Amino acid sequence: MIKISTFTQSKLILPVVIVAVIIVAFLFFFIPKVTEKNLIEASIRHAKVDVEKILLTREYYTKNVVADIKQYAPEIEFHYDHFGTNGKIPFPTTTIHDLSTLFSKNSEIGMIFRFYSNYPFKNRADRVLDDFQKEALYYVEQNDYGIYHKRDTIDGKQVLRVAVADFMSDQACVDCHNNSPLKTWEEDSKWKLGDKRGVIEIIMPLDEELAANNEMRNKILGFIILLFGLLISYYSYMIIRREKELLDSNQILEQRVAQEVEKSLKQERTLIQQNKTATMGEMMSAIVHQWKQPLNIMSIANSSLQLDMMMDNINKENLQKQTDNIEKQIEHMNNTMNDFRSFFKPSQKSEFSIKQVVDDVIHLIGAIYKSNGVNIIANVDDDCKTSGYQSELSQVFINVLNNARDVIIDKDPDIKNISIEAFRKDDKIIIKIKDFAGGIPEDIIQKIFEPYFTTKPDDKGTGIGLDMSKVIVEKVGGRIYAINENHELDAKKYKGATFIIELEAVL
Repeated sequence: MIKISTFTQSKLILPVVIVAVIIVAFLFFFIPKVTEKNLIEASIRHAKVDVEKILLTREYYTKNVVADIKQYAPEIEFHYDHFGTNGKIPFPTTTIHDLSTLFSKNSEIGMIFRFYSNYPFKNRADRVLDDFQKEALYYVEQNDYGIYHKRDTIDGKQVLRVAVADFMSDQACVDCHNNSPLKTWEEDSKWKLGDKRGVIEIIMPLDEELAANNEMRNKILGFIILLFGLLISYYSYMIIRREKELLDSNQILEQRVAQEVEKSLKQERTLIQQNKTATMGEMMSAIVHQWKQPLNIMSIANSSLQLDMMMDNINKENLQKQTDNIEKQIEHMNNTMNDFRSFFKPSQKSEFSIKQVVDDVIHLIGAIYKSNGVNIIANVDDDCKTSGYQSELSQVFINVLNNARDVIIDKDPDIKNISIEAFRKDDKIIIKIKDFAGGIPEDIIQKIFEPYFTTKPDDKGTGIGLDMSKVIVEKVGGRIYAINENHELDAKKYKGATFIIELEAVL
C-alpha cells in the first residue's frame, strides 16, 4: 500500500486555508465599514427629517401664532427672556432654541439639538463656537442646500454631528431680523428671503449602533468560519482520496484497459465498433510512447532520492524538487489517460470546429508518428465548422493518417510529411489529407473503400478502416474519395495520394 505524503497533503490544502483566512480578514474590516457607512447615511436622513419637523413647527408658529398675536393681542411682548414672565412669549427663533433644548432633554437615545449662527442676537453674542460649528457654518455658506456631517467624540462617546442649513423662508422672519433691537450685525446688512441664517445641528450617539454592528459582524464571521471549516474538511478528504487514486492510477489503468480489451475481444459489434477496437491498439501505442518520458523522469527522481537516503544526505530543497517533479509527471500521465478516455467516448450530434478535431488527433498520435520519422503538418482555417459526430470524424482522420503513415514507412520516400488542409468553399468544408509517397496504384484506387479490402498482410490490416470512414462521412451527408496528385517542391516533382473529405458547412 502506498502511503500518502503528509507534506503533499499540506501543500494542496494550504492554499484553501490561506484563501479562507484572507476572506475572513477582508470581511472583518469590510462589514463594519459598510454597515457604518449605511448607519451614517441613515442617521443623516433622520437628522434632516428631524430638522424639517422643527422648521415646520417654527413656520407654523410664525404664520399662525405670531401673526395673530400681533394683530389681535399687541400688548403681548415677544422676548427671548420669557420663562416665568407673564405677557411675554418667545420669538420664533427663540422657540427653535427652546424646542432644541426640550428635544435634547427628552430624547431616549441621547440625541442633542443645537442652533447657532455667525449672526447671533445680543443675548447669545458671548457664545463660543467649537471647531465643528465653525466648519459647519463655513461649509453650508459655501454650498447650496449643503448638509455637513462629521464623526466626533463628546464626553468619551462616539457621535455623529449633522448640521443642516437654516434658510430665511418667511418674510415675517426677514422683517423681524432686520428690525430687531437685539441684532449684533451692521445696520446696513439687510436680510432677504432665501438667505442662510445659520445651521441646526443634531448630535446623534453612535456607540450602541457601532456595538450592534460589531456584534452582527462577529455572528456573520462565526458562521462563515464554521462554513469554511466544513468546506476545508471536505476538501481535505477529497484531496486525500484523489491523491491516493492518482498514486494508484497505474494499477487502476491497467485493470480498466484489460477489462475494455477483453470485453472488446469477446463481442462482435458493428463495423464502427470493430474499427474502434483496431484503432485502440494504435492509441495504446501512443499512450505508451507518451508515458515513456514521464516514467523515465520518475525513475530518475526515485533513484536520486534513494541515493540521498543511502548516503544519509537528505536535502529538504532537493526532496521538494523531486516530489514536485514526480507529482507533475503523474498529472501528465493522468491527463494522457483522460484524453484517451474522451477520444473513445460516443458523441452526440453537434456543431464543432474541424480545427479542434485536427488538433485533438495530432495531440493523440503526433508523438508516435514523429518517433517513426513522420511529421503531420496542419493548415486549417478557423471558420471551418460542421455538424455531425465529432468522435467519429476523429476516427476517419486517424484511419486515413494511419494508411498514409504505413505507406511512408514501407516506401521510405524523400518527403516523410503528411499534410492536412481544410478550408471553406461556398457551403462546403473541403478537407485534404495528402502524402508524397508515390500515390495509390490506379488499378485499386477505386476499390480502397470497399469492405475488407486491404493490400496489407493479415496481421497488419483488417480492411475495415476506409470502408467505415466512408460510412461515417456519408451518414452526415458528406463525401470521401481519393486521388493521386503530382507536387513540385524545391524544383523536384513528387507524386502522392490525396484523400478529400467534403462536409456540409455550418453558417
